[in-house]
Amino acid sequence: MRILHLTPRYHPATGGGQTHILQLSEHFVRAGHAVTVLTSDALDSAALWMPGKATIPELETVHNGVRILRFPLRYLFNSRLGFPITHRLQWMGSQAKIVPERVLKGFGRLLPHLPTLFEWIKTTDETFDLVACMGLPFDALMLAGQAFAKQHNIPFVAYPLTHFGAGNAPGSDHDSQFYTMRHQNSYIAASDGLVAQTETEAAFYRGHGMADERIIVAGPGITPEQVAGGDAARFRQKYGIEGDFILHIGLLAQVKGAVDNVRAVQKLRKQGVAVELVLVGGDTDGFYHFWGGMDSAEKAHIHKLGYLSEQDKKDALAACNFFSMPSKMDSFGIVYLEAWLYEKAVIAAQTWGVMDVVLDRHNGLTVPYGDSDALALAMRELLENRELSAELGRTGHQFAQYQTWAHIGDKILVFYEKLTISHQQV
Repeated sequence: MRILHLTPRYHPATGGGQTHILQLSEHFVRAGHAVTVLTSDALDSAALWMPGKATIPELETVHNGVRILRFPLRYLFNSRLGFPITHRLQWMGSQAKIVPERVLKGFGRLLPHLPTLFEWIKTTDETFDLVACMGLPFDALMLAGQAFAKQHNIPFVAYPLTHFGAGNAPGSDHDSQFYTMRHQNSYIAASDGLVAQTETEAAFYRGHGMADERIIVAGPGITPEQVAGGDAARFRQKYGIEGDFILHIGLLAQVKGAVDNVRAVQKLRKQGVAVELVLVGGDTDGFYHFWGGMDSAEKAHIHKLGYLSEQDKKDALAACNFFSMPSKMDSFGIVYLEAWLYEKAVIAAQTWGVMDVVLDRHNGLTVPYGDSDALALAMRELLENRELSAELGRTGHQFAQYQTWAHIGDKILVFYEKLTISHQQV
């Protein structure tokens, strides 16, 4: 097959979604298929909406057999306000039922603004057998992919990676509503195929009219031999950490649970618990200001390390007592799998989708999102009950070692081939 993938960012950009699309694309190439990826030139995730952030200069390259075409980002009014204002207007239009979906999609073509991508879609003479797109809430990529599929009469597959939040129902809290706007639900449900991360995601789109036979549940995976190899002693020596520590890997943001991790560890320290926190990941503006507002005493025993090499991340996983990411903005959470591979217990927030993955008192502990008191209690329990922590880690390990990219990639390839054949027969 000739497969066309679209995604907001791609290697060397890092993140859960970037790992996901890279691993699948490279697996398909190893299986003998041709894969082209269309993406933006963003290196830093903030570059998708904010001028001045890191981008990638090479617009066409090949990495591990995958052809990559990058399209330069443009910014409305050349301002950091263009994206959030447009996104907010789109959300307001979605809430106001009288605004037609075509208007919402018009806003979506600017989120992010990639004019040369739409020009390529319109004018290219390249042909493909199937097109797939990963990643809400960036409508422009989804709309471009669907336009190409319709133009060339080939199947379109959506990987929405929907963040359903922590509300009373999936997609009901404020932040998750930017992933579940009316037009988004419509164009996902109209796709020829859906690769859902969890049963919660599959059920949500069934509820919006998508036929069950067009859905496959296949979350992300790991390649165990790539994740293994961490050295706990090396990490502790390099970063000067001797005692118990809790690990957070991910964007440093309130919605990702980083702020709650800090507050919970500070509570434990005040209670006399000798524990430290290691934060791995890039800053957001919100966390930058939160961190800047703390004094040196409040920052004591919190190690903010920024981005680390893959080896250092593996060493951190090997060294930590357990992993904590009480996030409300994840569709699955690849890093839980990575922690489980090291037989580490995990703490997650009670959020839609993630609760399909992290099962309370089975392979981890779950706490209400945003509740740093409950989080501190969960952390203390794992620190004091080492037997429970080890048991949760072992159970998670049993799941993680079978959730491999090789298995998932083969499963999705069968789905792709089935869609391609059925589309040709129509």
